[in-house]
Amino acid sequence: LVPAPRLPQNVPWFDEILVLDLIEQLPDPEKFMGGLRKRMARGGSEVIITVSNGAFAMKRVLRALSAREAKRPSASDASHRRVFTFKSLQTLLGHAGYEIVEARGVPAPFTQKYGRKRWTRALLRLNECLLKLSRQWFAYEICVRARPLA
Repeated sequence: LVPAPRLPQNVPWFDEILVLDLIEQLPDPEKFMGGLRKRMARGGSEVIITVSNGAFAMKRVLRALSAREAKRPSASDASHRRVFTFKSLQTLLGHAGYEIVEARGVPAPFTQKYGRKRWTRALLRLNECLLKLSRQWFAYEICVRARPLA
């Protein structure tokens, strides 16, 4: 598992800070995000965060259909200490002193994983349509832009 990374001294220099697929692996994401907020420049700097969506419907369906898979955690699940949803990530950021500027759902990477084939493009389009219905259930990943509160 990942120990909390050390933040550089020049954090206030940056307008955008990327925290990609990290906080779900940290022992104390609230402490990390709070420490980052204290170091960030107040005027206009933002943090962009991505995490796996714990409520992704496909993942839940596959686990429900496969009892063996539900008992045996996958390699990606083993590295995750916390599971986030849109609501839980919003709560964490609120407690750490951030306001959310934008939150989006990211579709599953069918074309990246299996190539640009007709069926993968169709699955991607279907996932994008379902995202319009419910980002909570059909987002593979959560992407949030947030800025520190004054």
